[in-house]
Amino acid sequence: MNPIDNPAGPPRPTGVLPDPVTASPDSPAPSHPHEGLLMTAQFPPPRPLTDLPVTPPPTRKHYNGTAILVLGVIGLMSGFLLPPISIAAWVMGSIARKQMKAEPNVEWSNKSEVNAGWVTGIIGTLISLAVVLLLTVPALVYEPQDSLPGPSFTPTPPQLDITADTP
Repeated sequence: MNPIDNPAGPPRPTGVLPDPVTASPDSPAPSHPHEGLLMTAQFPPPRPLTDLPVTPPPTRKHYNGTAILVLGVIGLMSGFLLPPISIAAWVMGSIARKQMKAEPNVEWSNKSEVNAGWVTGIIGTLISLAVVLLLTVPALVYEPQDSLPGPSFTPTPPQLDITADTP
């Protein structure tokens, strides 16, 4: 029968198609819907977790950790006198943090030193910037006055008498 002439549509398969490799034309229809299907992938049973070796992640110390912390503390303590030290701690701390994030499988033993030096570098830089602004802005805004209240003194040059008789 033509599927176009059939108002119910094309005939639907009943059951599961037999495996083309092992089935013969006179074999009985499978009793289970998945019976006779060709399995394309077979996986081994999962291993128990006790068989896995337990190794801690490697521990490393960043080579600039202590230097970043020392520069950050010195820059913070010196205030506005040595702002390049705070800036150096900030920049070196940023570089070290990027290097640490690039290796997530490594346990860093001095990560807290790097973070503390980075933070103190930022704070020292901001304090230096605030002090410089507090010292320069009033000097830029101040306008000197022409006359100050109180007595004024203007020295007069000595008068020379050139009319005297000369020999």
